[in-house]
Amino acid sequence: MTSASPPSIKWPLQTLPRILIAGHFPLTDQNFAVNYDSHTHALHVHEYHGMMDMDGRKLQLTPGTVTLSPANKSSSYDLPTPGRHWCIHFHVARPASRTVRIPLHLPPDSLNFDITQRMAHIAMLRAAADEDDVSQTAASLALQELLLLLTQRQSPATGKQHVSESQQAINKLLEMVHRNLDQNLRVEELAQKVQLSQNYLAKQFKQRMGKTIPRYILESRINRAKLLLQTTNLPVKQIAAQVGLPDAQHFNKQFRNITGQAPSQLRV
Repeated sequence: MTSASPPSIKWPLQTLPRILIAGHFPLTDQNFAVNYDSHTHALHVHEYHGMMDMDGRKLQLTPGTVTLSPANKSSSYDLPTPGRHWCIHFHVARPASRTVRIPLHLPPDSLNFDITQRMAHIAMLRAAADEDDVSQTAASLALQELLLLLTQRQSPATGKQHVSESQQAINKLLEMVHRNLDQNLRVEELAQKVQLSQNYLAKQFKQRMGKTIPRYILESRINRAKLLLQTTNLPVKQIAAQVGLPDAQHFNKQFRNITGQAPSQLRV
């Protein structure tokens, strides 16, 4: 049974969240077997039917449901069939005296703005944050705005901004990458889907993101793996498959190359 009046958390008005990871991820959990226990808050938009146990409270999930899992609280899932969700892990950058309350569970159609689009935009900004201080700040501002909108359940007026054809293509590519980290992502096929030549796309992507497309994909896979290693009890082999690196030996090698550590060291 779901609660008629779900709980909420206090959120500071005059500070910005610090985003650790954002993207579109698969979920195959059943029977609440996998436990998530993170030191970060986690905002989700669920695209599947199922149940969620949020620190002992059972919540019904249907496509479009929004949940906010508080830091240092456990959660688990029971899905009849595999699905995907948008997810942003974040924490408070600094404390503040003035706060508002954000609900932890919002049913579909309770919002009159496109939260999925906003989550995808934040994921795109976060992807560039390691190389770009402006993108890091923009991602934090966008998330803070979204969190405050969840308290109001309404969308502010937004102005239109011109986006070039190459920017649109890269935005689309970034969304496809985050939606499909568990899949075999080939640059040639991605270029075809965004309707740009592979060489031109590679040049524009490197100019904007500061790294090649394959490097970006690999780092996104490893960042997702780090989060799963630190917050779940999933076997390393299963985590490797979920991030698109199903060969255990190859996964371990790439993980060491990116982080300087073995996957098992993150669980010590």
